[in-house]
Amino acid sequence: MIKSEIHSLFKSVQVPKYLDQKIQELALEILDLKDMGKLRDTFDAQRFYDSLRNSVRSEYALKKHLGLNFNLDEIKNRVEPSVLYEFNDRGCKIVPFSSNELPKIPVDQAIPLLMVYLKPEKYAYVGAVITNEQVEKIIRTNQSSTLLVDLSSTEFNNINSWKYFDNEKELRTILGEE
Repeated sequence: MIKSEIHSLFKSVQVPKYLDQKIQELALEILDLKDMGKLRDTFDAQRFYDSLRNSVRSEYALKKHLGLNFNLDEIKNRVEPSVLYEFNDRGCKIVPFSSNELPKIPVDQAIPLLMVYLKPEKYAYVGAVITNEQVEKIIRTNQSSTLLVDLSSTEFNNINSWKYFDNEKELRTILGEE
């Protein structure tokens, strides 16, 4: 998938600059560090921060796209920052990616995936849901515990088979079909 397709098919959401500052504060608090310089000195801390930032920004984008309230305190109270977005008993894993980092698909369970493209600055693009059936096909063809997905690969190049949504009701319908 090329960037122009992302821009035309995914829904753009503006991510406010203050959110990045809040994410930095949250990372420092969780890691019990005094400043970002100390965080950047440690590879594991930097990796944690990058993961937290991607997770928070992608969840913010999804909730804003759906017209839902975003509460950073909910994320603060989670054991793990990765995002499993649930509606009743149905859910999907939010998979953030960027032009610098391909999506990482966990292959330990087949769960619908909601793709969110993150631009480095102030925009995120909420994409489509990749269904259980598509995820299961990918899992069957790969043996590693985490799969780096090339969006131009055969499993993903048929973007017409992805399930797009404009609101929460449509997303619930897609997840209910699973």
